Amino acid sequence: MVQKESTDVFDVLQEMKTHELWMAEFYRAFSEVWPAEREFWFDMERAEKRHAQYLEKIVQCLTEKPDHFHLGRPIRLAAIRTSISGIQSVIDQFKKRKIPIYKAIFIARDMEQSVIESRVGEFLKTEDIECGALMEEMIYDTKSHLERLTKKIGEWTK
Repeated sequence: MVQKESTDVFDVLQEMKTHELWMAEFYRAFSEVWPAEREFWFDMERAEKRHAQYLEKIVQCLTEKPDHFHLGRPIRLAAIRTSISGIQSVIDQFKKRKIPIYKAIFIARDMEQSVIESRVGEFLKTEDIECGALMEEMIYDTKSHLERLTKKIGEWTK
């Protein structure tokens, strides 16, 4: 059971939400700079925003039913914040055209493989069906993003 006063859990979930919103901004930047693939990047952006909403719902469930949740593998706030800082830096460099598109897509793939993006299901475990389904969808989406980016890289490197 997760204790209601366990602020670290809530802080991590809040930072994970912030991370998802920065990932959405990252994909928005792609859509602005790479208009030929705008719909592809909009889809990625929408998924990241949806993940942020899911994390809000998970916080709500955790607050209401802490006995349905168990802590799994920890995620450090510093790691999330470092990742956010990296995303912000890449967005800035990308918008200033200091990072070419062909390199940026590799960065996107690497970010989708990052510890932060792939660990929501390891960090918090739940028997709550609704929140468990949200976490599973986030995991599925992240794997799907990785596959889509890998396919896009393959198209570019033919």
